[in-house]
Amino acid sequence: MKKIGKIITVMTCAAVMATAAVGLVGCKGGSSIKFYMPDGAPALSAAYLMAGNHDFGGDVKMEYNVVDSSEINSYVSGKNPEADVCILPVNAAAQLLGSGETYTLLGTVTHGNLFLVSAADDDNEAVDITSENLDTLIGKDVGVLNLSAVPGMTFEVILNDAGIPFNIVGNEGDESEDAVNLHAMSAPGDMLAAGYDYGVVAEPAMSLQIESGNLVKRGSLQELYGEENGYPQAVMVAKNSLIEKNGTFIDELIAAMEEGAEWLLDDTTEMSVIYEAVENNLASGLSPTFSEDVLTPDVIENCAINFVGASDCRDEIETLLEKYTAVNGVTYTLEDAFFYGA
Repeated sequence: MKKIGKIITVMTCAAVMATAAVGLVGCKGGSSIKFYMPDGAPALSAAYLMAGNHDFGGDVKMEYNVVDSSEINSYVSGKNPEADVCILPVNAAAQLLGSGETYTLLGTVTHGNLFLVSAADDDNEAVDITSENLDTLIGKDVGVLNLSAVPGMTFEVILNDAGIPFNIVGNEGDESEDAVNLHAMSAPGDMLAAGYDYGVVAEPAMSLQIESGNLVKRGSLQELYGEENGYPQAVMVAKNSLIEKNGTFIDELIAAMEEGAEWLLDDTTEMSVIYEAVENNLASGLSPTFSEDVLTPDVIENCAINFVGASDCRDEIETLLEKYTAVNGVTYTLEDAFFYGA
């Protein structure tokens, strides 16, 4: 096992299920495989399956559930968690499931969909941000969606690696002229209301705000992180009991996720089909984070969807979590058993 940084993010999950009729080889009794994922890029990564493009065969149905990203953890928590398969942020997966006792990590499904933006009617002369001028942010106010989770920690890692100080500004915190001032946001509109110089937001929600004329893209956290293939952001896990009962299904699921990443960017794939696949499986009362009109190949490409198996992404995951440790100073344990095929 390996000691690395413990993420102190808390997310919980609640959802209402929508069912797609596909089956599973080798399972008995007509039970179903419950697959949970957050709305946004993680849901797009499974749109191929939800659109009915892959039939696993057999008599067991898949139940796809697209839920609020702030509520994803409860379906993999507790003594008898509900999710058989789940997509969730890498830090949450490591924190909750890293022992490998109940779930195994199958692979990474998205590799960074975070971007820097500024207000479209910018009065602060915001500029495009690259690794060469990252220090431009010193003394600026940057609002971050989910500051205590992957977006905030990843941005802090980028600043820390570049030797740029940052200052987390609380409700009564003092701003600094000698550091990047980070403010927690719950929605992109917070940035506009507060008048922050920049914001860190996720795709595809970012493009919805750009299309509405509210924001302008100013930089990519994936490029600023400095790795050619971005960083592991959302991962897919499966219950150990499911893996033990039907390894054939797991192999077929992995293959389908790989096919799905290619299907999303295929010239013959209609954007309306992708959108409807997600919308039709949304939890009751949940509004999608993006619209059909804003969904384009460029937006999907910005979501960095690409399935990479656990054995191939393990080093990247451990490296990122070690970097998280450098900015939050807490440790936790990942067991070898957590990684599929280890």
